[in-house]
Order: sequence, then C-alpha cells, then structure tokens
Amino acid sequence: MWIDIIIALASALIGTYFGTYFLAKREEKKVKKVRAIAIRTLNIIKEYAKHNGTYDKACQELNTKLNIAEKRAVIVALHKIGLPIQTPVNAPFDIKNIQLSNGVIDKDLLEDAKTQIEHGYCDHLLYVDPDKYFSENLRIDTLRNLARKFVDTTLAYSTYKKDEEMIYFPESWLTSYSWGEKKAIWVFKCQVTSNMYFHNDGTPDKSKLEELKTEVSTGLWDNYLFWAQEAYDNLMQGSNLTNRFLQIAVPQQNTNQQNPKTDENR
Repeated sequence: MWIDIIIALASALIGTYFGTYFLAKREEKKVKKVRAIAIRTLNIIKEYAKHNGTYDKACQELNTKLNIAEKRAVIVALHKIGLPIQTPVNAPFDIKNIQLSNGVIDKDLLEDAKTQIEHGYCDHLLYVDPDKYFSENLRIDTLRNLARKFVDTTLAYSTYKKDEEMIYFPESWLTSYSWGEKKAIWVFKCQVTSNMYFHNDGTPDKSKLEELKTEVSTGLWDNYLFWAQEAYDNLMQGSNLTNRFLQIAVPQQNTNQQNPKTDENR
C-alpha cells in the first residue's frame, strides 16, 4: 500500500515538474521569437542611419516588412526604450501606419535598445496593447500641449496689479479656447494664477514661465491636468466654508476664554 502511494506521489511530482518545464520552455521560445521581431525592427531602422538619415525615412519599409501582429507585439516596448514613435494629434493610433519622428537616427540608442531586448530587460513590455497605451499617451500629450499653450498665449501676456492683488488676463483670451479646452485647463489655470510668475512691476517673468513649461513637459502638473473642474470647485467651496466657520468660531472662542465667568454673572 505504501509503495503504491509513494509511486503515485512520485509520478505526480515528476509529471508536474516536466509539465512546468515544458511550459516554461515553450514560453521562452515564444519570447525569443518576439525579441527577434523587435531586433529585426531596429535593424531595419539602422539601415537608414547612414549619412545622418532620419527615423521617418524608415517608416514605409517598417510598415511593409512587419505585419500587424508583429507590430502589436513589439511597438510599445520599442517606444519605451527610446524609439521616437509619433501619435497623431486628435486622431486614434493607427497600428497599420506606424509613424516615426524626423529626428536624426541615434545609432547608440539603437544598439543600446538591442542589448536591452537581447537580455530580456523589456520582456514585460512585449504584447502590451498599443491602442490603449498610445491613447493614454495621446490624452496626456494633448493636456500638456494645452497647458503650455495657456502659458505661452495667456499667462505670458497677463498683468499683475500688486495694489489689487489681482492678475488680469488679455481681454480676448477666452476666445482662444474651445469649451472643452477651458474645462480641461481650469484647475491648472487656477493653480498657476499666481504672482510668483510676475516681476514686481507686474510684467510676466519669462524665465519662470519657461520653468513652468518645463515642469509641465516633465509631468509635474499632470495631477492638476487630470483633475475635473467640478471636483476641484466642490473642494474649494468646502474649504472656503470651513475657513469662514473658523473665522467666526475662533473670535467667539477667544471671547469666552477672556470672560470665563459670563454664565455665573447672569
């Protein structure tokens, strides 16, 4: 009986081990194939690096030699490690027609990318859904562009009145934005409407505005760009009510402390 149990357990363990082993081997083989697709893509682009060639020159061959399934498998990983893939403005990402920037091809970047792929450092990025990935990127890129536009075309032409502690925007600034853009930029506008971006004479401080645009580009203001106007307004209204209550309550509390025997004297 014990022999039968031992044999059954041994058979189960051996079966599990070899099953896991073959699954791992099959997955490894699959990943190696996808890595090879990514490396092939980089080699196609590398051929255009001669004579300071630009990335966009490789687009036609890239879209011809890679099928849609291959592009879906590797395109996010390649973008994450530096390939300058462009997403169209105000249009969905098109996997059939991958577009690259017109910047000069960086051979060192391509070689570094190949090394990362060969060593498996990008395996977790393979098969990431490119439609979802680039759609999310498109949204934040659009919001950041809108924020930079506000800095360049509105805040840079505004005036700070020190005696009034007020910032005056250009008269026609509202016509520069659609209704959706106004709502999207509302929280950012409220947060950057500050005298810290102006000189003592009320004129805009160009160096600080450039710093602000850099901060926008690096994502430091993303939380405000994703914050809905309604949620922000509700928070501010609640905060204002709390402050008013405290302003009323604190003087009353101070009065009670100064006259602790008021009730006894009645």
